[in-house]
Amino acid sequence: MSKDRHGEDLNSENIGFLSIGLVILCIIIFTIVSSYYSKNKEYDEMVNYVNSKQWIEAKATLDTLGNWKDSEKYISDIYYNYYLINANEEYKNQNLESSLDLYKKAKEYNSNDKNLDEKIKNIQNKIDQINKEKERLAEIERKKAEQERLKAEQERIRLEKLKPSVNKLQVIYKKFGYTKYGEFGVVGQIKNNNPKEVFARADIDLLDYEGDVVGDTYTYDKIPAYGTWNFEAPIFSDTVGAEQIRIKLSIE
Repeated sequence: MSKDRHGEDLNSENIGFLSIGLVILCIIIFTIVSSYYSKNKEYDEMVNYVNSKQWIEAKATLDTLGNWKDSEKYISDIYYNYYLINANEEYKNQNLESSLDLYKKAKEYNSNDKNLDEKIKNIQNKIDQINKEKERLAEIERKKAEQERLKAEQERIRLEKLKPSVNKLQVIYKKFGYTKYGEFGVVGQIKNNNPKEVFARADIDLLDYEGDVVGDTYTYDKIPAYGTWNFEAPIFSDTVGAEQIRIKLSIE
């Protein structure tokens, strides 16, 4: 009794495995058949697009289809016309470099198209002319910029020359003497070689024989452009031993 039951269980398992195998096999066959019919459908669509000269759609279908039946024989025709259409559109929109690249790609699939050779040559000449014109205009701009730079530099130099400089103040003479008010001090003359009026200050050190400072004084006044200043600087401190005068000029 147990042997019969065991045999029945084995038969049930075998039938189950067989059923599963059949289902899997059917799925595989269905997938293969479906893929076959789908590829055939895409192939037929591609051929119809070619016959109706719908090259953009034909290329898209060919790219999806891949190598199926004799699809390879359509590659040159489809790609040539596809790139040609896009090149013409780019050329129409004045995108010369983009159109040139597309025309060259079209040429790869139809090397016998002499008109395409001429088209590529003409576009290349136009691009070269445009680039030369750009270079010419760029050179003009560079020269213009250089002229502006030189002009600015000349103006800077001119203004620098006009800018008052203490180096353009010149002590004509200096000596111990008396001011117009009868005060003992330092008198002398300073010339302004600047093209503008300056407000000058003279700080005066009184030195002994060995050059040591034994006293000081100062004075200040306006000096007209290219004019002179007869300065007077009273000495109010005891300056025994003062024998030399040292003047430091500044502009305020």
